[in-house]
Amino acid sequence: MGASIQEGTLNVSVVVKVIDATTGIPDQALTFSDFAYWYRREVDPGSTPLAVQDTFTEVTQTVTGAHTDHGIVHLEEGNYRIDVDDNVFAAGAIAVTIGAVITGKIVMEAYHPIVAYDPMDIVRIGLTALPNAVVDAANGLATSAGGATGIDDLATPTNITGGTIATVTNVTTVDGLAANVITATSINADAITEAKIADNALANEHFAAAALTSAEVTSVGTAASIVGNVDGNVTGTVASVVGNVDGNVTGSVASNLELGPTEVNTQVADVMKVDTIAERTNAAPPTTPTFEEAISYLYMMLTAKIDVVSGFKEFYNNAGTIIWKKALSDDASNYVEADGEAGT
Repeated sequence: MGASIQEGTLNVSVVVKVIDATTGIPDQALTFSDFAYWYRREVDPGSTPLAVQDTFTEVTQTVTGAHTDHGIVHLEEGNYRIDVDDNVFAAGAIAVTIGAVITGKIVMEAYHPIVAYDPMDIVRIGLTALPNAVVDAANGLATSAGGATGIDDLATPTNITGGTIATVTNVTTVDGLAANVITATSINADAITEAKIADNALANEHFAAAALTSAEVTSVGTAASIVGNVDGNVTGTVASVVGNVDGNVTGSVASNLELGPTEVNTQVADVMKVDTIAERTNAAPPTTPTFEEAISYLYMMLTAKIDVVSGFKEFYNNAGTIIWKKALSDDASNYVEADGEAGT
């Protein structure tokens, strides 16, 4: 019996042996034209047998030549290589027999089981459910007794003394930790972050009474965010406060969303006395101006050039460029100034 071949394997070559029917001596002088080769694919017992396939056009081949469907060449001692087509080892059969009809010769058929796994994969024979690493190697299967990652070393928790545990999912109970197990040096940077703590994981009801007293929490460096009340004192810098501060603030407050009377007065005075308003550009005055636009148009009408020409009253900016105008009409009974429009 020949080697097992994985179903779906392409460009497979098989070997048959040919001997003389009279002398029993291997025949080494045949060419491709002497062969009428065939194959029969076998199915599971009880299934309808598949027909023998034998209608091929055999072609010449060389010992080292690339696979060519139906190519045939003598190798040595009466052994002949046959390049079968890709249908031979397609899925749907459990084995295949390859033979040939040659006048006056006996052909010893080649029989190959067709399997779902990869017999050429020396690590896991193509079974993707197994790790793709040799036993006891990194990411490989652990063995019992003697291996570098022996499963005997995992018999009890006390035997886990080295290495790294990347992920522990759903630890339901920790009965206790020895003194000094958790220290500042035993927790890596970013080991405990906001993203790794579920909502309400550190709620009051999860701690025994007096579990976190001032004796246990002696110093806190920087808190990125605190939601809730701080009943004691905060020494240092608070980036922002949303809500009320019932006590006193000693120091400066960079900004406050709820300004007091003094702060409001300062801001209004700054707008009225310091901030400037840009001149209007060439466009029709808006029908719903902002407060700034309304003031600007009035100021420019009082201070900048106005020119009344035939049919229009034109309004200019400080640089002497017309920016808007009104069409004029007078029929001796009514003098009309139309709505403002763009200057040009």
